[in-house]
Amino acid sequence: MKLEQILEEFEHQEKLDESGIRDIKKLRKKFDKAEIYFHIDTDGVTSALGMKSYLESYRFKVINAYPIQYGSQEYTAPKGRKRVMKILVDFAHGGVRFQIHQDHHEGQVGVEKGTSTSFKKKPSGAGIISGEISPKEIFPPRDLKIIDTVDSADFVSQGLEPDDIMRAAFGLDKSISVKDNHRMMGLVVNKLLLTYKNKKDFLQKLIMTANPSLISMYNVIKRLAKKEGYKPPEEIAADSEKYQEQIKGKFKEGGLSVVKDLKNGESTKVGNLLVQYGGGYMGKGNQYDRYTPFKLHPDVNYLTMAWPVGLVQLSQNPFKKLKSDLHLGNIV
Repeated sequence: MKLEQILEEFEHQEKLDESGIRDIKKLRKKFDKAEIYFHIDTDGVTSALGMKSYLESYRFKVINAYPIQYGSQEYTAPKGRKRVMKILVDFAHGGVRFQIHQDHHEGQVGVEKGTSTSFKKKPSGAGIISGEISPKEIFPPRDLKIIDTVDSADFVSQGLEPDDIMRAAFGLDKSISVKDNHRMMGLVVNKLLLTYKNKKDFLQKLIMTANPSLISMYNVIKRLAKKEGYKPPEEIAADSEKYQEQIKGKFKEGGLSVVKDLKNGESTKVGNLLVQYGGGYMGKGNQYDRYTPFKLHPDVNYLTMAWPVGLVQLSQNPFKKLKSDLHLGNIV
């Protein structure tokens, strides 16, 4: 081995000694392969990509990635292979199968004693992995800014409007800066990822194929969409417009007096609160987007959505500058 190679290897190991996963070297002696479980959203996917890169720096071979979701899907996620290290990222509920658990929420539940953990409240898990756990940056800083913005819904400080977040197609706009073009591309990655997330094996293929950058993710998403025959961005945009028109036509005057009579997709205003029952028709020709109510009613401060399955969703308008220390349950 040449002197330069020896020095490079020494520098690599020295940097790894400073990294932030407890017992990572002990785990490497026990396992040589790893599987990553990730939350089904943009931060979950980017956290998985960041963790994959981090593990590969320790010579782990990442052999698969599995989506996991709160609720019933939490218990139906694949068990994975035996004698393979299992890592959970961007998820607040732990489990006995995981050797490493990383998350950026305030509290975690069910974390097995002895698990190597990394919990820190931050805008995104990808930011923690890339900037704190890893000895060197994994995602470019401008990518992390977009990931943080999306995961924390910090749209007001960035001057973003509903159309910016709901846009499904990206094309280079010479009238704006390279930085703004990059941001628009990153927001489209978020939109397409959420649109295609339920397609069979889409998220796994994205994580196992892409590099930790939004540009790489965008190119892989485009290739997968074309290869698998997913709905193209232009069609997504058209169907989103149809969905918005549908929901707009189901608004009811009357406020509190009509709340109990609302049917699927219908909504009404009670002061600065928008109340909606169900998402309306979301079948062929209609593309649901969670920010539709705020685009149609930019004046409201809050949204409460009652889903027919028995779930009540409470949201603060992320496109308005509002106090962040309010208890949404008390408002409703």
